[in-house]
Amino acid sequence: MYMRRHLFKGSGFSLVLRTLLLFFLSGAFLMFLLSGVIMSVIKARYIRETEEKSRKFIEQSYSIAEILIEPLYSRLYQIYSRDEVLLPFMYGGDFSGADYAALYARMRDIVKSSDLIRSLYVYNPARDVFFYFFSGSGASGMVTREAMFDTAALGMVESAAPKPVFTPRHARFAVQYDVFTVDENWISVFYGLSRGASTPALILNIDQARLQQFVESPIFDEGQETLIIDRNGIVISSANAALVNRDLSGEGIYRAVLDSRAQSGAFSRREGRAEHLVSFKKSPSLGWAFIGIGDKRALLAQFNRMQALMSTLTVVFMLSSLAVSFFVTRRVYTPLYRLSQTVLAAKPRRELGLSTKVYDELEEDYRALTEHVRTLEAEIERFTGKKARLHADTETKKTEWVRFTASHIDAHFADPGLSVELLADKIGISPNYLRTLFKAEKGVSISKYILDTRLERVKQLLRETKLRAHDIAAQAGFVNIKHFFVIFKQQTGTTVEAFRKQKGG
Repeated sequence: MYMRRHLFKGSGFSLVLRTLLLFFLSGAFLMFLLSGVIMSVIKARYIRETEEKSRKFIEQSYSIAEILIEPLYSRLYQIYSRDEVLLPFMYGGDFSGADYAALYARMRDIVKSSDLIRSLYVYNPARDVFFYFFSGSGASGMVTREAMFDTAALGMVESAAPKPVFTPRHARFAVQYDVFTVDENWISVFYGLSRGASTPALILNIDQARLQQFVESPIFDEGQETLIIDRNGIVISSANAALVNRDLSGEGIYRAVLDSRAQSGAFSRREGRAEHLVSFKKSPSLGWAFIGIGDKRALLAQFNRMQALMSTLTVVFMLSSLAVSFFVTRRVYTPLYRLSQTVLAAKPRRELGLSTKVYDELEEDYRALTEHVRTLEAEIERFTGKKARLHADTETKKTEWVRFTASHIDAHFADPGLSVELLADKIGISPNYLRTLFKAEKGVSISKYILDTRLERVKQLLRETKLRAHDIAAQAGFVNIKHFFVIFKQQTGTTVEAFRKQKGG
């Protein structure tokens, strides 16, 4: 009570308070300045990494679409020009029952050769009829031009005007006698001479939603929108079905992409209150532009949460420092203040006894403070040693976790259910933490390591065995055979059969 009374008495307390406030404000300024610089550097790096991630995502979408669409377009052109089964039905007039059976079997094979194909039409101007085949239902048949249910396809045949290579459209109709209805977005490819209804034609209809599934990779889906437009700004494919076949050439972002002379790039653009991160890649052969548009605020949401946490911790640290400073200052200041007040007031000799008492109290406080400091130093030394040992143990565990992960992948890569979540569950840590540890140790992500291991097994089997590609893919852990062919071509730069021939397998 005595100490407290002197501490808060008169100008002494004002001096202490001003000193504490000065130190606190100086420390707060330096702390906030330092945290601001650190967060600015981290934010700039995070934005660069986000831009690079978006660019790689669009590159991947572009590669997948080229691998899927270009060979499909070329193969259908060869069929339109040379197929021995289809050509008679484009130009001939009389057919037997066996001829019809052969036609529909051939159309079925063509449609089922790719997951992207939704339907196929063959137009015969001599008989003025369409032959058709649909995937899924397997519906097939013949219909006259006047009764053709797909009016958009009919318009392509009847128009003599030049047609784009790819025509995005919304297909809505009921197939003959309401056997089934269609209400989907398609991308139609017209093979013909554009002379109106007097020339034979082949029309391939691609399922736009299926194509969108291929180009929308799950590696980057937070705040990211992906779409494909042609060189005129018409939307070929989008996750938003309402955008398909819309003309976006007049809108700022898309106009900037179309006007750019670069084949690929990335830029930021503000429209209204929203700021967008845009990445694009153009395909000269297809005439398409692959565009990724991300809301910068959504893409930086994780960073903003981290920044808020950093600010909160800074404030808590500063308030804690203020409390500790106040406590220490009070412990040191009180004896000195009492001593100075006694000496200044001690005029008669008899009052020196009070000064001696104050000196004794000061010595006692000093001794107690010294002992407290020694105890604190010992605790710090003990804590530092424990922390060093804990750090060493943690680093050892990290190495063991990464080694276990790599060994498990090497031994179980053929398991289709192998995943980061499964590996993290076996170790007992979070998947994201395991991803970070593995990438720092090995230089590649866990998913890439699994893919590389499986591909090495595929290459070995292609070189050393005569197994079918489907069986090899299954032995290496690939479930979707079509996805396997796409990934193999993307990673090796060649097809499975070409690789086998090159390596003599």
